[in-house]
Amino acid sequence: MQSKSMGTWLSAWLPPLVWGAIIWQLGSDGFSEAQTRSFIRPPLEWLLPWLSPEALDGLIWTLRKAAHPSVYALLALLCWRGVDLSLDLKGQGKRWLLLIPVLGLAMADESRQVGSAVRSGATGDVILDLLGGFLTLAVLGRLAAHWKSPLFRI
Repeated sequence: MQSKSMGTWLSAWLPPLVWGAIIWQLGSDGFSEAQTRSFIRPPLEWLLPWLSPEALDGLIWTLRKAAHPSVYALLALLCWRGVDLSLDLKGQGKRWLLLIPVLGLAMADESRQVGSAVRSGATGDVILDLLGGFLTLAVLGRLAAHWKSPLFRI
């Protein structure tokens, strides 16, 4: 493994760290269902005026659940990028270890929400988070194998 500069390490790992902090903030009480509903509902009512209140509630729930795999997919992508930019890994099998930060943050976030008065941690949400990371790593692994080179370079 080659030695990399501090600047390389920062450019490689600062984005996933910042994104992880954003995910952590999104899991806080300030982004509970009641809080997000107040700013998601008005534009949806304007865009989709024919939806019943029940259908609108269902759409908001779906959007909130879709956010789980989406934000963790981006975390997995940023971690993959960090590895490409800062480490000389031989073989793609080790890339599955990138599920560890995805799973760790997902479990920590949902565990924190269990103790909240306005949030509820759920195992199903951890599974959605892990699914987003897993699918991203699977796609990136196929692309890297096809191109036979790192996907990200400095």
